[in-house]
Amino acid sequence: MKYKLILGFLIVLAALALTRKMRRIEPALVTTRVTVGTLGAWSTYEGVIQARNTKTIMSHFKGSAMVIEVAPEGAHVNKGDVLVRFDSSQLERDIFKLESELAIAKSEIQSLENATLPLEIMDIEGEYIEVNTIYDVEKQYLYDTIDLQKEDLVSESEVSKQKLKVQQLKKQLESINLKLDLTKQYIHPSALEHAKSELVSAKQALDVARQQMLNSTITSPSDDIVVYQPIHIATEYRTIRVGDTIYQNQPFMVIPDMSSLVIHCYVPEAELSAVKKGREAIIIPVAYDDIKLHGYVETVASMAQSVSWRPNWQKYFHVVIAINDTDTRLRPGMSAHTHILCFNKQNVLLVPRTAVFWRSNLTYCKVVAENGIYEFKEITVGAANETNYEVISGLTSGDKVVLQ
Repeated sequence: MKYKLILGFLIVLAALALTRKMRRIEPALVTTRVTVGTLGAWSTYEGVIQARNTKTIMSHFKGSAMVIEVAPEGAHVNKGDVLVRFDSSQLERDIFKLESELAIAKSEIQSLENATLPLEIMDIEGEYIEVNTIYDVEKQYLYDTIDLQKEDLVSESEVSKQKLKVQQLKKQLESINLKLDLTKQYIHPSALEHAKSELVSAKQALDVARQQMLNSTITSPSDDIVVYQPIHIATEYRTIRVGDTIYQNQPFMVIPDMSSLVIHCYVPEAELSAVKKGREAIIIPVAYDDIKLHGYVETVASMAQSVSWRPNWQKYFHVVIAINDTDTRLRPGMSAHTHILCFNKQNVLLVPRTAVFWRSNLTYCKVVAENGIYEFKEITVGAANETNYEVISGLTSGDKVVLQ
């Protein structure tokens, strides 16, 4: 009797278990098939669009310069268009004066080469000829006086005086000849070199002034848009305007190359493993949700850092995403939603998330048989996205499962 009761109890339990495991599907339940397909997941981050290359505009005007003309911010400019013009009125006066000094320096060289120096040589040579003529006469007179002295027609003192006079003329000739040599070898070349150095100095000063004049106008290096950079002006921190004073090598504007764009974003360190170099990315600007740009992860920073808008203990990695295409409506500094493909698996078994549930840490699906009866089947799942799980084991392609 006792054994009959136990056997009956076991039969009841088995029936209950079979009833729980296998049930005829109710018409109200929704089913779907397990399929083979592609499983991908995307992570979304906020980023800022920037030009990959920007040309920094700064003043090359030596010293300070006052702005008298400036292109409007955001304006489209072509290569060679004027971006900024500085006051050059004083420079124009300086150039006029320097041009006059250069002309004088050129005239001075021409005067030295064609008149002053040749005339000085002619004067010295004329003086030499004149003294040399007197010397020849006096030397002949000396010879005659010596002959007369031998005949006692003149005194010894007269001969001595004539000898002294001839010696003095000879020294004068030597002095004139030395003067001529020194003038040709040193004095005139030195004077000419000095004049030429004055010419070079005047030309250099004029070249500097003309370059300064060129620096008083800044033109666009390419066909792009004007973007101002705030700078410290007196006690303010703002963009430049007409009347401001700008100093040499002070950047105040950039011209971004909008034909090649990147987006900068920051990925939390907990999600770093999902962001790899080369991963596909989709960028949608906040201002234009109808624009969908495609790109890829170009670089991932090697060092974690804090960001100003988050607590210091939170760490992020700077990620640069290259954008493959562009749009004329885009501007530097625009915010954008950046979707990065975390993983992409091909030819995997896919089951909807709504068909999967857990009991006692085990994963199950309700699998429908041909006769309409479904049973609870334990499965193993892998990667997942918002809609599907990857099925590693427990199901096959074409299995019908019940959606919860």
